[in-house]
Amino acid sequence: MRNNIASAYLARWSFSFLLLFMPYVSWGQYDGRCFTSDVADEKKPIRASIQKDTVIALETDREVTTLLVSGNCSFLNEKSCVRILLRDNYNYEHLIYENYPLLAGSGQVVFNDIALETALLDKSVLPKDLVIRIKDATMYLSSVSYGSGQSKEANVNTIRKEQCSQVAKKLNENLVRQKIPWRAASNHITEYSFEEKKSMFGGDVPFLYGFDYYSYGVFIMPGMQDQLRQSVLRNDSSQYVREWDWRNRHGKNWLTSIKDQNTCASCWSFAAVGVIEAYFNLYYNRPVNYDLSEQEIISCNGVYGCGNGDPGAALQYVKSNGLVKESCFHYMGYAADCSLKCQNPDDIIQFDDFDYIANLGEDSIKSHVMKAPITMTSYLLSHVMTLVGFKVLEDGDTIFCKYIDGPPDIDPVREGVIINSTDYPQCVGVNAWLVKNSWGTSWGTNGYGYIFTDISDIYQLHSLSGSIYSSLYDEDDVVCEDADGDGYYFWGIGSKPNNCPWWVPDEPDGDDSNILLGPMDQYGNIVPVNPSGDGVTHIYSTQTITADTVFCHNVIVHRDATLTMTSNVYFHHGAKLIVHDGGTVNIDGCNVIFADMDLANGGRLNITNGGKVIPFKNNPFTVPLDASLQIDRGTIMRRD
Repeated sequence: MRNNIASAYLARWSFSFLLLFMPYVSWGQYDGRCFTSDVADEKKPIRASIQKDTVIALETDREVTTLLVSGNCSFLNEKSCVRILLRDNYNYEHLIYENYPLLAGSGQVVFNDIALETALLDKSVLPKDLVIRIKDATMYLSSVSYGSGQSKEANVNTIRKEQCSQVAKKLNENLVRQKIPWRAASNHITEYSFEEKKSMFGGDVPFLYGFDYYSYGVFIMPGMQDQLRQSVLRNDSSQYVREWDWRNRHGKNWLTSIKDQNTCASCWSFAAVGVIEAYFNLYYNRPVNYDLSEQEIISCNGVYGCGNGDPGAALQYVKSNGLVKESCFHYMGYAADCSLKCQNPDDIIQFDDFDYIANLGEDSIKSHVMKAPITMTSYLLSHVMTLVGFKVLEDGDTIFCKYIDGPPDIDPVREGVIINSTDYPQCVGVNAWLVKNSWGTSWGTNGYGYIFTDISDIYQLHSLSGSIYSSLYDEDDVVCEDADGDGYYFWGIGSKPNNCPWWVPDEPDGDDSNILLGPMDQYGNIVPVNPSGDGVTHIYSTQTITADTVFCHNVIVHRDATLTMTSNVYFHHGAKLIVHDGGTVNIDGCNVIFADMDLANGGRLNITNGGKVIPFKNNPFTVPLDASLQIDRGTIMRRD
């Protein structure tokens, strides 16, 4: 039934989206005064119909401070996009115009003397040509207008900020109207000049479709209606847990701080370092939170710099050479010389190995990110991020709330996108990926975001494996602890360390912040450690425990019942093992740990074949006169 309802909603949503492209003309996507100029005094006809990437020469010897364009364009689908650039005589590019369906709010757009970056340039330039990038769209460019001089309205920075604010406002209007579950806001990335964005993306700025404006909610890549439907069907049959977030596992945030790559195309280095820093915390089961040097990878790897790179190459460099801390080689935002690295670092991080993860589908990726964060590249965005979790969207979920400050005497307003089957039917049951970005905390929700994209859009998946170590940390520094006191211990993501007490179960705790949750299966589902409704396990017949077991509640062995233990049994602090009159407990070659023993008159306790009992807090163990205690190569110990 759920699939039928979801399919009906998806069909309705897809049909509603098709209505968007019926003949409807929009003029208002850039309707503020910040998108035009009061100094344009010359118009030049172009009269060009354009359907593919094109360069149009501008035959003028006049230097300009403003250049506006007029024309119209038609979008063919969600992935349509048009971009017009002014290239000057130094081959610098300035953004004149960019539009796409989500921003336009319609399938046909008319623009008249409009500009973005070229509404006001900070200095005069000599126009060389127009560079037009076009995808799944047609454009008619009727004219350009230009002029010289300074605007009476505002300076360049003020105009740019206002433009970004207006774009975010228009996006939000269309996101609400089209019922798409994310919201936009301007930030320092959106305010970058086109040349700065070129530097940030290694020379070729992809069509971002508003991703640079993402603030909260679930960013859905354009053209994903069919993929949304397929994701719902996949997750209906998936055995994996519905949500995973490394910012809140075992009651702790295992991720390090958000960083900002600025205008260097170094996302590949930041994503790899994000993986390494988190892996170090998880391996040692402690928030070391090392701030490692992305700059060393950029400057010293010998192949890639600020012109894009490969996260696998970044990990290979660290595996082979180690990595210093940020304090030894500060981030500079360009390919500085490797010799600038400090000569005497206080620590160097290395790891055993890393793996390339074959993209075999959503569940395959989930299985890896549940072990530790991994690198992830989006083909559509030409961008590498650190993948730190996932969430299957449920009816009623609120995705990434933000608190918007208001007047001093009024509490901040809580904003978030609430997923429901009325407004966002296409999203219920969809898997969204949680990413840690390298665009600073003003992007997304404090630097994090949820995105939905087709599985074919994801590549360059890499994970660490084996040990990670440094000059200051080795295997003896792994913390092995039972933080919630349920008898199960957590020791990070490595194998069980030798410094764990000998009585510790071999299965790690699946949630070391919740006393009621124990081991976790391969799909992330956690087993309750107290399934008994009344908080007591009653033994009325003959039973044998053959696997390591933890009890966080009392165990009562009744008359004529026998409980035999051949594997280690751990009692949560204060839980009792009670043997009634006529009941028998056999401890055969195993350890019974932290049990508060209560042997009644007529009860029998047999310890054989090297079995051990370690009482809780050295509580005295007494044997009533009418009880039976038989020890044959066994021990009742004092707890150290």
